[in-house]
Amino acid sequence: MNRSTTRILPVLALSAVVIGTATAGSAVAAGLVTGAQIKNSTITGIDVKNGSLTGSDVKDGSLAGKDVKNGSLGEGELSPGTRKKLNEPAVQGYQVVTQTVSVPTDGQASVFVFCPAGKVALGGGSSWAESALEVDAVVNESSPGKAVGEFFAPLEAGDRADAWKVTGQHHGLDAQDLTGYVICVSPS
Repeated sequence: MNRSTTRILPVLALSAVVIGTATAGSAVAAGLVTGAQIKNSTITGIDVKNGSLTGSDVKDGSLAGKDVKNGSLGEGELSPGTRKKLNEPAVQGYQVVTQTVSVPTDGQASVFVFCPAGKVALGGGSSWAESALEVDAVVNESSPGKAVGEFFAPLEAGDRADAWKVTGQHHGLDAQDLTGYVICVSPS
């Protein structure tokens, strides 16, 4: 090899490395995509690497309950105010009031049960004493109503129930106990 060739080869090699590095850098830069280059609503969940998004990547107030997988949040991830609301009783002033009457031989009777003043009825029902089950005891009526003084009145449009009426009958030879109950709460 002559002297001029010996000097040109290192220069050519160095030039090839510089050109290769510059070209690679351009290729990487050309491969980066910015938000301005993406059309709205074209990126889906499959396009995003699992675990790569955090709360800071999501606009405040943009997610609803339907956007969160059921069971994916623990109580510790809720705000203190939300935790407090979840742990409070759903109703205030819950109380069950009962009243028992003795239904005469082969007879029928009604029992009226009233909520304490200021409370409203959510529901009600009845139960017979165990011995009544042997004598064809039935409940003919179980319904809400309102207290008018010491009396029971049927509900009219717009009334809030605060009492419960139960009527039952049996065909036994002995008197049977019928208990009515009303579930009362403080109105909110």
